[in-house]
Amino acid sequence: TSNKGPLVYPLIILAMYFVLGRKNPIKWLIIGYILTLILSHISFLTEGLEMIGSMIIRRGYLIPAEINYLYFDFFSSPENNFYYWSDSRITAGLLERPYDLRGANLIGLEYFGGENTSANTGWIGTGFMQAGYIGMALYAIILSFIFAIINSYSISIGLRLIVPLLTISILTVTTSSDLLTSLLTHGLIYCLILMSLIKPDSPK
Repeated sequence: TSNKGPLVYPLIILAMYFVLGRKNPIKWLIIGYILTLILSHISFLTEGLEMIGSMIIRRGYLIPAEINYLYFDFFSSPENNFYYWSDSRITAGLLERPYDLRGANLIGLEYFGGENTSANTGWIGTGFMQAGYIGMALYAIILSFIFAIINSYSISIGLRLIVPLLTISILTVTTSSDLLTSLLTHGLIYCLILMSLIKPDSPK
């Protein structure tokens, strides 16, 4: 995502801003989703444009779901150990990492045959990698609090500003990054701080 993401992130943000300004945003979201499918299908039928469909359908919809399953498949095996955040700074190096590779590189090596292949995934796969179902539940609770904060600010500030502001961070934590990594290095916590500094148009 570090290579292709910046190409589409501005379009996604502008699209969300446009949709939330319409009378029925859910209808516009559905229309937009259908249009991406049509565009992808046309690109697959047009020589030289297959990459567009591949980015939308394969990389956007299918690969994230597949990689989530691969994390579950690998770490649900009894002979494979969880990371227990041993590769995170929050454990301050007190826990020894069970593998020489980071989780994303380990899955890339096991399933795609390359040690330099980084099979990134979102909070579901990485939560399971860290501590199984307990890790997934912990991440779900943390995200619930984050969404509660976002919801409270969206009421006072407005969805049209808050949703585009958080779209990329939430997309990242859902599809391509560990929750703690998204909070600390991918901008999610800074977006939350920025929300607290935005003054509502009028008292609610």
